[in-house]
Order: sequence, then C-alpha cells, then structure tokens
Amino acid sequence: SVQQQMEGFVHYLDAVTVSIDELNQSQNVMTDAMSNVSAVAEQSSATSQEVASLSSEQQVVGEQLVQLSGKLEKVSSGLKESLSRFTI
Repeated sequence: SVQQQMEGFVHYLDAVTVSIDELNQSQNVMTDAMSNVSAVAEQSSATSQEVASLSSEQQVVGEQLVQLSGKLEKVSSGLKESLSRFTI
C-alpha cells in the first residue's frame, strides 16, 4: 500500500515537474516578448525626440524666413521708390 502511494506520489511529482518546465518555457517566451516591446518603445522614443528636434529647427527656419521676407519687402519698397525718381 505504501509502495503504491509512493508510486502515485512520484507520478504526481513528475507531472508537477513537467508543469514547471512548461511554465519556465512560457516565462522565457514572455521575457523575450517584453525585451522586444522594450526595444520598440526605445526606438519610438528616440524617433519622437528626433521629430521634436526637427520641428523645432523648422520653426526657427520659418521665423528666419519671415524676417528675411520683411527685409526683402523693405528693399523692394526702396527700389520702387528709387526707380520712381527716374522718368523716360
């Protein structure tokens, strides 16, 4: 009777060991998946920072273009005024 119970117990332990091995494999898969998600998140963050930097640079260039446009308008007005003095 004791031997039968011990065999049943050993069989139960074997089943538990198989389950633990399966859980370890699942944990490894989850760890790999989380590493991949983390890598994608880091790449996304880096890309977002790069886009923000480029947007800031575009804003500066846009402001400079507005300033140059204003200067060009003044030069154009000055040229018109100078040309208006001449008659054909």
